[in-house]
Amino acid sequence: MSGLATKSGMTRVTALLDSPKCSAESKDKDQQKEGKDKDSKDKDSKDKVSNRDEAQRLIDASRADTELTPGAAPPVRLPPLARTDPETYAALRPVPLSAVAALGARLQLLPSTLDFETRRRRINLILQACTHPSFVDLQRRTLREKTPQEEELQLDNRVGMGKGLMRPLKGDAALEDAQYLLPPAQKDNLELSILGNHLLGLLSSEVFHLRYPHLPVRALKAAVGAYVGPNTLSDFGGQLGISSAELLKWDRVGLKRLKLQEMQPGTQAVDRNPRRSRRDAIDAQKGISTQDVLVQATRALMAVVFQEMGLPHLRHLVQTQLLTRSLPMSTFLKFRDPKRLLSMTCSKYDLEAPVSRLIAETGRLSQTPVFIVGIWSGETKLGEGTGSAIRMAEFRAAEDALRRLYLAQPSSKPDLPSRTLDSHFPSAKLPPSVWEDVQDVASSSDRPFVPSRIGRSEIVYGQKA
Repeated sequence: MSGLATKSGMTRVTALLDSPKCSAESKDKDQQKEGKDKDSKDKDSKDKVSNRDEAQRLIDASRADTELTPGAAPPVRLPPLARTDPETYAALRPVPLSAVAALGARLQLLPSTLDFETRRRRINLILQACTHPSFVDLQRRTLREKTPQEEELQLDNRVGMGKGLMRPLKGDAALEDAQYLLPPAQKDNLELSILGNHLLGLLSSEVFHLRYPHLPVRALKAAVGAYVGPNTLSDFGGQLGISSAELLKWDRVGLKRLKLQEMQPGTQAVDRNPRRSRRDAIDAQKGISTQDVLVQATRALMAVVFQEMGLPHLRHLVQTQLLTRSLPMSTFLKFRDPKRLLSMTCSKYDLEAPVSRLIAETGRLSQTPVFIVGIWSGETKLGEGTGSAIRMAEFRAAEDALRRLYLAQPSSKPDLPSRTLDSHFPSAKLPPSVWEDVQDVASSSDRPFVPSRIGRSEIVYGQKA
């Protein structure tokens, strides 16, 4: 019975599927599905065509941008100076305010507690310290050639931010709203650099003179030149960030034109020495090297620190950033006849005449002998030296004795003479967390000054350092 029921059910389902109504519904569904597939295919093909057209349009536009005719004007608005003399235009570009503020922050010149007028004055001083006299000449010459009025170039912050140089606008904006700055007209860092050079020489020479009371004058000058000389100041200025092209303003065009003139055929050197001939040519054309400009700007910044922050801050800056460099002082002491110089020095100090004695030797008859010689003045041993010959060891022993004398340091820390000027050039007040050491130095000015004992005069005979 169950088999007959199942068979009859299957027959009934087959009859229903074969009916005309069911077949029409299935055909309608198939047609709708085919229509949807066709619509999706048409849409995909249209999207592909539109994407292909857009890509072709972009390619054509890029080709049209790159295939410019020679001498065509650039799409960006530029002043005529940028087209006729791009190097001069690049040299006259204004300085970003952010670069000046960053440099002032590194030197603690622009704390957040400053009022508006003091901040403006210090920013102008930093900008003046980074402006070489050659830039003022270039600016004046360019202005005279381009415009009849002697006006300062400024940047229009509203039109073409950073694109072109404009004349001053009526109603200057606030300092916080300005993005670019130009050095004040007719102001450079010449006077500031002279003051900074004298201050660096004063603060460094007093330290070395009191640290080594018996140091010869020539060695003292060599030490001052090594610690605060041009090479050291150029490195220090580079570490501060002055060497950036957008911050240091000077006439780069004159030196580049001088190099191009030297490369032209038919030019003859004045002297066989290329360095001297190039130096004479640069002096004749008023060309300046980058190192000289960087050194002058660094000295000018030291003068700005002295003017705005006081002498204690400048002394702290010099002692912590420049005089802490590792440089052996013995390299500045060279002697032609150290034995004779040592004999005259012992006579000046009322000591017995120096006597050389052989301490030890080895391999006298070999190819590599070694001798150790010492020098005594009475019972006091002055120095010791080694060498492959007795006279060489004796020479080095005399040099060692003289270095021990000249590089002898006092047992107590001496008072610096420049501390007496702290009351005339007081230190600026800063948060103690930033300048704790400087506040200690400034507070020590209340103590009475105790002068140190000056060493005796030197023996100049036989000395070349």
